Amino acid sequence: MRSTLALTAALLWVSCFAPMAAAGDDEFHDTAWLDELLTPWRDPEGPGLIVAASQNGQVLFKRSYGLANLEYRVPNTAATRFNAGSITKVLTAHTLLKLEQDGLLELDDALGSYLADLPSELGRVTLRQLLQHTAGVKDDWTLASLAGWETSDVRSHEQARRLINRQDGLNFAAGSAFSYSNSGYILLADVIEAVTGRTYADWVAAEVLQPLGMEATILPTSPMQVVDGLATPYEMRRAGSGDPRQTHLVRGNVQSNVQGAGNLVTNAADLLRLGEHLIDARLGESSMLDRMQEQAQLSEGIPSGYGLGLQVGKLGDSLMLHHGGSLSGYRSHLLLLPEAGLVVAVLGNVNNIRPAAVGTEIALRLLDPEPVAEVKEPDTQTQPLRHAALEESARYRGRYMLETGRMLTVEAAEGRLYMRLGGSLKALLPESENRFVLAGEETPVRFEGGSNGRMARLVLELPEHRLEAKRIDSKPISGWEARQYSGRYYSAALDVHYELSVIDDRLLARRSRGDDLKFQAIGDDRFLEWEPGDLLLTFERNRRGRVNGFSLSANRARDIAFVRE
Repeated sequence: MRSTLALTAALLWVSCFAPMAAAGDDEFHDTAWLDELLTPWRDPEGPGLIVAASQNGQVLFKRSYGLANLEYRVPNTAATRFNAGSITKVLTAHTLLKLEQDGLLELDDALGSYLADLPSELGRVTLRQLLQHTAGVKDDWTLASLAGWETSDVRSHEQARRLINRQDGLNFAAGSAFSYSNSGYILLADVIEAVTGRTYADWVAAEVLQPLGMEATILPTSPMQVVDGLATPYEMRRAGSGDPRQTHLVRGNVQSNVQGAGNLVTNAADLLRLGEHLIDARLGESSMLDRMQEQAQLSEGIPSGYGLGLQVGKLGDSLMLHHGGSLSGYRSHLLLLPEAGLVVAVLGNVNNIRPAAVGTEIALRLLDPEPVAEVKEPDTQTQPLRHAALEESARYRGRYMLETGRMLTVEAAEGRLYMRLGGSLKALLPESENRFVLAGEETPVRFEGGSNGRMARLVLELPEHRLEAKRIDSKPISGWEARQYSGRYYSAALDVHYELSVIDDRLLARRSRGDDLKFQAIGDDRFLEWEPGDLLLTFERNRRGRVNGFSLSANRARDIAFVRE
């Protein structure tokens, strides 16, 4: 069960995990097992994390590890504040449910009933679909990145709304699929303002945070706001091509002022208070958590796994409700086991931790006092591939595209294969011919061969279903194609120009802001951004066969149209 949860989190939310820091304060005398569990984080020179847990309202422990600020060597403590990112969505959903209880809205109302000047398709989606991420609304963060915005750029809520309103369609028919979208919760923050007549930050602070005694928690109204005791975020970045484990640390930056989907500053004690409230709170004849675990039923009757502001799952035989957060170098996770009255909170200030995995292991240990395996990266010592020598590993290495359109990369270093999904890097441990297991998981990965001896696809064998990914190879670009593709293109949806040119067999996209994008041809007028490999560009031709535009698709924002000028 642990492996299924960790892999699902990696596939849906993209997180990663590597050595960190340790040191701290606690309120519960028996925490030796916890320190052992978190051994990989006991480097006092690095950024770190806070872990805390309570049961039936009683704090079990709060432990702090590492430094809140490396430059001034300020340690993390139980009182240190972090930006908890998307855990804000829990508060947004909580607020919508309370407003429905008060008769100020209905979750099945159309968004257009509350907000004006929306594109027609967007106006017809319901508040419930936005809460459950089934509305098909293109994700704001993805759109901003495609438009050239950097995470260090100051972005206001109004700018985010204008970008969302520029989109002329949805990713899919509303209610037919699940796709995590920050845009939905940005729009819901505006609904809250429309029905209350107050700003989102004011209403949530007065009606939720203050009554719960969450005194350390704020919803900043400016990215320049000075916040006492706030940890500095750090990002572990890859050093370049070569050994995929070679990284370096840089200081992160948070400049977003977008409300509803993120932008929550809190500490571990306040997250415990929030979790305890959610377990105990009632809405009329129902409990708050009964409502928040209402999942969408997708096509074929499959539940989406996401309720109203909370992910819904199982830990062993226990119901588990949880949500994570990610913003710049901040990472967070709030986990609830309602039947046991258990709340676990994890907050960190570096991007290469996996707070969901840490929180899950802690919850398992609290449910079952028997010793558990240490949460750590696979042994980094060289271990030769038993069934494929390193010189033969080329048949495995490469890009693989999942059925969902997301990319996996298989790499090799020092006699070992690794699989990368977004920022997550895991070793592939050989079991038999063409069959591996993800390190730290129980999930089999099977490779299937093609006619040239190289693997044509890989299959992730999950307990409920299998995910297939086909190999994607780059192809050369002819001079004729280079002339066909080169030119200036404009996207009304992003309000941005891309200048395309072919240099050294790559399609280069230059923008007025943001880094250049580098694509490689994969055939049939399709190009893939090779690093990180999750952006697909598809050219379109007119009846005469001339290229007159292209569409750009990312995982959370599909079919962004560009027209040739």
